[in-house]
Amino acid sequence: MRNLFNQMNTEAKVMLDTILSKDKDSLSTEELAFVMARRQFLNDEQRKRFAEELKKHEAGKLFKTDEIDLENLEGMPMATLAKIAKQLKIKGVKDLDKDALIEAIREVKGGKEE
Repeated sequence: MRNLFNQMNTEAKVMLDTILSKDKDSLSTEELAFVMARRQFLNDEQRKRFAEELKKHEAGKLFKTDEIDLENLEGMPMATLAKIAKQLKIKGVKDLDKDALIEAIREVKGGKEE
């Protein structure tokens, strides 16, 4: 895994290390989404630590759509946005770019487009 970790850009490495140094119960939705989007870079110890979250993530049940911060969708990885859209039953997710996906999520959730 360390060789794979070395393939990640420096900024992402620092961010992942910073997030992983925190107590997992104190992570924000965005931080947890960042970890889940980079789960292939986790070592065995980190995978054990996040085992429950990884299982929920793989089942599409990690992020509750009623807890989504509509103001910070732009900072979420595309994979997380796609999972949220799936939970919201938004169709055609594969055909949407990030901006269109964010707009669709906000429409369904009743958020304002800026």
